[in-house]
This record gives sequence, structure tokens and C-alpha cells, in this order.
Amino acid sequence: MVYIMSNLSSSQAADLIEESMGIRGVAVALYRVMSSEDPILVVKNEDWAKWLKILISGITEGVQARFLAPDAKKEDDIQVISKKEYESKWQEYGGREICLVEEEKTVKNPGVELMEEILKDAQTTSNKFIDTINRAIGRMVGAAEQIKVGMELEEELPEGKRLLEKFQVEKMLVHILKKENEQELVKHILILWGKKASEEEKKESLPFRDLCSILGKKKLVKIVRGLFADKNVVLGGHNRTLILKMAYYIYSIWPQRLYVTSESVSDSPQSDKQGILVVGTEKLHELEKKAENSIFIELTKPLKDKLDDDLLLKKIDEILELESEKSKRDVLKDTILSFLSILEDTKEILGRSEKKITAKGLEEDLIKNRSPQEVKYLLRVLKEEGSSLMDHIAFVDSIFDLLKYRE
Repeated sequence: MVYIMSNLSSSQAADLIEESMGIRGVAVALYRVMSSEDPILVVKNEDWAKWLKILISGITEGVQARFLAPDAKKEDDIQVISKKEYESKWQEYGGREICLVEEEKTVKNPGVELMEEILKDAQTTSNKFIDTINRAIGRMVGAAEQIKVGMELEEELPEGKRLLEKFQVEKMLVHILKKENEQELVKHILILWGKKASEEEKKESLPFRDLCSILGKKKLVKIVRGLFADKNVVLGGHNRTLILKMAYYIYSIWPQRLYVTSESVSDSPQSDKQGILVVGTEKLHELEKKAENSIFIELTKPLKDKLDDDLLLKKIDEILELESEKSKRDVLKDTILSFLSILEDTKEILGRSEKKITAKGLEEDLIKNRSPQEVKYLLRVLKEEGSSLMDHIAFVDSIFDLLKYRE
């Protein structure tokens, strides 16, 4: 088999690498890319280094494969060098994570075993090996990133299997990833990340003031209003890791069950449960045309809704004046809980009636035990955000409407 070195495709590089260092060597290299912060891959000679570099670039194209180094500029930053170059310049690589690929092939490592299994599956089930592995890595990193962002909200993280148990990782992955070997590799990498995180200085979640500054107070209000109306929320932008952090802040203070997921895990909002989907800008525009019961917010564009006099917006301004981060979170959570309790009362009253109830009658019933201001606000939100509850509420605009709904 003869290839022109300067024009090698990633598929051709894969053939050459498999012949020279075997699929186990590829597994070692990809595993270290995913599980190391700043790896240098060292192989037998310069040809192997070029082939492996081309292969990794092809497999990781468009995917943030470096899970433990999310701030890396691009996958091309991964260094692959020959053993001769490493031995002559080893002092220049001080502080870097050195991976002697041939030597590590013989080391028993559960992560490498799982990666090798995934690679072999791709070889036997698809004639497009590079694309198949690219999608698999995208799925795994997307799932790991989604779970990790939620973990970062915790002040203290347990290690090992206790980390997985606390966050019900196994249960979550069953719904996110279909293949068992992909689930197991994600669990393995999350344990590595958890150990690293516990050794570092305690991580703090995104401060509320930063959330309001980056996301925007009005966009935050719009998200909460959408969730009050039983809508799914689709957030679109370029920095999905940051958007996920903001979404998980909302998740962390939301008193009811809520899911948060990203485009690499789910292609559209889940119809059977409520939550927040984080996508790229192009995907947001695509979903706007077909996804139902959802609100769409593009973070790089101003919000169209006029919310200057919104009650919740005024409440957020008050919360920002509080001193401690805990106080801000607690008051925001209590405020949301108060509105959700009114929403539950609303559903209960509507459920008891066999016909439509006038908004005025519903309001009078609710304010017996609730704040009139909050009741009026929530009913207005349900109407403006298009809640399905509106099918059971009659808004009376004239004496004829009143007579229609009065028995």
C-alpha cells in the first residue's frame, strides 16, 4: 500500500497506523486525548507521528474531544512527536503529560480497553470508520460535559463510585447513550475528572450577578416565564459550555423536576418532560421552524419581548442588592416556588371544572390564599406565553362574553 505522504486523508492515515501500531495504539492515543489536560503523544518514528496526527485531527474534527481541557483553543494543539524528538528535547516538555504510546499499549487500563472496544465496534459495523468514531466521541463528551456542569455546582464532590451514585450518573447515561461501552467510558472519565476537581481549590458555581450580566436579566425572566407556561426552553449561542453553566444555575434553583441537555446529546426538546436544551446558533434557527411548545432565545441577539415593567424583573433587581450569594439563590428560589404554588392551585381549580372558567373568576378564587399581585402576574404570563392552560380559561372582553360563560 503506497500513499503520497503530503496528501494523506484521515482514512488512509488510519490504515497506515493500524498496520504499524495496531488498533490498540489508536485507542491509547484517543483515550489520552480525552482524559489528559495537556498530553504529548510519543510514537516510534516521524512517519507514525504524522499519520497519528492526521488520524486524530480527522476523528476529532468539529468535536471538543479534550474533555479535561475544555479551554484548549483547538484540537490541532495536540502534539504528536517521535521518540527521537522527545529524547533530544525532553527538557522542553517539562510539566506536560507524556504518553509513550507503544509502552502504554501493554498497560492494563479500563479506559483504554473500553476505547479499543468502541474502535473495533466501529470497524465492524460501519464502512465510515472516521465519521463513526467522530460521532461516538461527540456523544460521549457531550454527555460527560452535561453531567459535569451539574457536578460543578456542588461545593464538595465525593470520589470514585460515590461520585457516580450521588449524581445518578448511571441512570442518566442509560437515557443519553445507547451503547454500554460508551456509557462505561464516560463514567470512567467522570471519575478521573472528579478526582482532579477534588484535588483543586473548591469550585464555585456561577455567581448570580454574573448570570444576569452574561445572560441578561430580561432573558432570564423570559426563560422563567416560559417554564411557568410549561414550555421547553431552547438556548442558542456559540459558547455552549458557558450556556450550559447558565442553564444549570436555573436547574439548581428550580424547585420542580427539570432536565438540562445539549445539542450533542439531543437533537430537539424532549416532548415528554420539561427542560432546557442548549444548542448552536444554526440549530436554534432550525428548531424554530419545527419544534413545538418551546420558546427560543438566541444569546447574541436582544430579546424582542418588552419586559420593562415585569414583576419578576423588578424582583431580580431587588435580589441583586442582597449581599451574600446564598441569600440571592435562596430568595430567587423562594420567589419561583411562590409562583409555582399558584400555578399548581390554578391547575387544580381548572381540573375540577368541566367547562371554561373566566379569568376573573379564577383570579378571585386564587387570591383567597395568595398575593393578588402575584396571581395577576402569573395569569398574565400564562396568557402572554401561550400556556396550554389557556384552553380552559375564558378572558371576558365584553358583556356578551360574560353572559356566554355565566350559567
